[in-house]
Amino acid sequence: MLRATIVVLVACLMGAGDDKPDAKWTDSRVQAKVRERMASLVGQSMPKPPDSVRWLGDEKPAFGAGKVIVIQSVGASGGKALLEKIRKALPEEALLVGLHHSKKSERVEKDFAQKRPCPVAIDMDGVWFAALDLPETPTNIVVDTSGKIRFVCLRTEALKQAVAAAMEPADPPAEAG
Repeated sequence: MLRATIVVLVACLMGAGDDKPDAKWTDSRVQAKVRERMASLVGQSMPKPPDSVRWLGDEKPAFGAGKVIVIQSVGASGGKALLEKIRKALPEEALLVGLHHSKKSERVEKDFAQKRPCPVAIDMDGVWFAALDLPETPTNIVVDTSGKIRFVCLRTEALKQAVAAAMEPADPPAEAG
């Protein structure tokens, strides 16, 4: 019963059964042309982090099927507070990963030296940022349990509903006949 209620709630919030989020859930701080460009990632497999990505505190998370992943890019300032806010908004079953580009990485390392609300990666050469088509403006990508990108550029308030929708793969496996 609870699962059915969640599915109906998510369908209402996300828009009539498709994976296009309601416009009120879109992060308007990300430029429209960037949101449009990133929307082309929806339905594609999430690129794995390259070996050049440096994980702060050696907290490299286990990426794999069966877990919803929220990748949140962060800037040189305010990243820790943003990740803490998002961590509180997400259900426990979601994996939050902070991602920072190499610019001003020393400052980020200092900010996250003591306590990190989630695993934090620094993309030293920008390869993962480019593969994910991330702008320098902080934004997010929600990856479903099958490893497909499901949502991009959502407001923090929409992430809980997006994670609930991403708990089920967009393309369920075909029934054996």
